[in-house]
Amino acid sequence: MEFLVETLKNASLHIHAVWLAIAYIAVILAMAVDFIAGLRKAKLAGKVTTSRALKMTTEKATKYFLPMLCLSCIDVLTSFVLSAPFFTLLMGAFNIFCEWKSVLESTHDKSAYTYMLNSATSYY
Repeated sequence: MEFLVETLKNASLHIHAVWLAIAYIAVILAMAVDFIAGLRKAKLAGKVTTSRALKMTTEKATKYFLPMLCLSCIDVLTSFVLSAPFFTLLMGAFNIFCEWKSVLESTHDKSAYTYMLNSATSYY
């Protein structure tokens, strides 16, 4: 009987590990698509890609993966109750949605948004 319980626990954790890997890989792929699209849009707009602009991708990765890592820990703790890592999957889906939205935005929209942010902060 104990062998059966241990087998079910291990199988549950293996399924969680697969789902977690899929979530992280999907977010990495979405970030790669956004990175390539950003480089392409900058090239088409005639803008120079600086190291500072490229560092934004690492900042974005930090903003995406730290909460996902925390939620993954919560999912592992709740793996005996929940059948899948729902918290990490939801966060991953949100991150992918944000990346997809970023890819679909035009360069004109992004420059107008940046102008609004710069003009709003210049008063302080």
